[in-house]
Amino acid sequence: MFPPIMEPPPQKELSSPDEPSSQAEPSSQAEPSPRDEPSQQKASLQEEFSLNKGSCLQGEPSHQDQPSTQDEPSRDQPTSHNEISPQEQPSPQNATSAQEKSPPRKVPSPHKYPLLGGEQLQIGPFVRNAAKALSSHNIPMVEYGQQIQWRSRDPLVLMRTEWGIPDTLLPLAAQLLSDCGLEEMPPDPYDITWSAEWEQAGFSYVPGIFLYPLSVLGFGLEDTVEVISTFDLTRTILTPKPHIYMKSMIHLLLNHPRGDAFRLRVEDDMLSFISFYLFNNEPLNTKEEGWEERMESEEDFQKRVEIVAEEVNSWEWDCLKDMQIAESLVRHCETVETLTSF
Repeated sequence: MFPPIMEPPPQKELSSPDEPSSQAEPSSQAEPSPRDEPSQQKASLQEEFSLNKGSCLQGEPSHQDQPSTQDEPSRDQPTSHNEISPQEQPSPQNATSAQEKSPPRKVPSPHKYPLLGGEQLQIGPFVRNAAKALSSHNIPMVEYGQQIQWRSRDPLVLMRTEWGIPDTLLPLAAQLLSDCGLEEMPPDPYDITWSAEWEQAGFSYVPGIFLYPLSVLGFGLEDTVEVISTFDLTRTILTPKPHIYMKSMIHLLLNHPRGDAFRLRVEDDMLSFISFYLFNNEPLNTKEEGWEERMESEEDFQKRVEIVAEEVNSWEWDCLKDMQIAESLVRHCETVETLTSF
């Protein structure tokens, strides 16, 4: 799904001073030609990233590179998302020797995916600096959108960092990000999935950082729990409780008529949450031989539907209608396209 990180070309072993050289003494190592410099620089950058990608979640090891040592998250507490535990960071020397001795192994871990690839590898520092600036002024950040999808083990690539900010602190938060050198990004007229309400009430910045007032998202700080952030394992962030997040998406769908382009991103968020968080599904790998034989039978699936529906009904809903809609979406997820008050 994601292009593997190219390994740097193996270096030639240097001969020991005691061993006779097979080449004439006057000959020296040829200097690299200008044509080879771009490829060497690219290999050097890739090697540097592969050695340091364990330092933060934005560059976490791919499931194709290293085996996962993290246990499967517990689902005993439905009112908090799965936290991400820091992993032991290998030293550069050990990582290099391991790459030379054995080829990369593919480990089927549904919650270990490369977050950013290619030209987006430099987004992480911007996000960490922005979070540091907001935290230094005691401004709480509530993750939303793709961060919650990834936390639910959806194998996506994090391209948008969306934070909910208390309404009264939003102007200060926007000013702090500008002081960090982040350039405010004007609304994209070609992004049809952008809500006009969010566009007018929030702020967006060039690296892909979006600030929204919590009133637009439909909940407050009391509806969140503290978890490890998706971009820095040393920092905590707030995330909405599962039933609050689902309620937020339900109300967004109810408040937008069918045909509204903004519904596309909300429908995608809702289906991702139901599939990967509630049903704990794994991505279907149709490239593996015999994948059709391993598909779940309809009878077994309906048993899981009953279990998930019971879990959803056990949440602390403050509105019976919201609970009934949530249960209906679990049983018939296709109705997400028709859910509206209009």
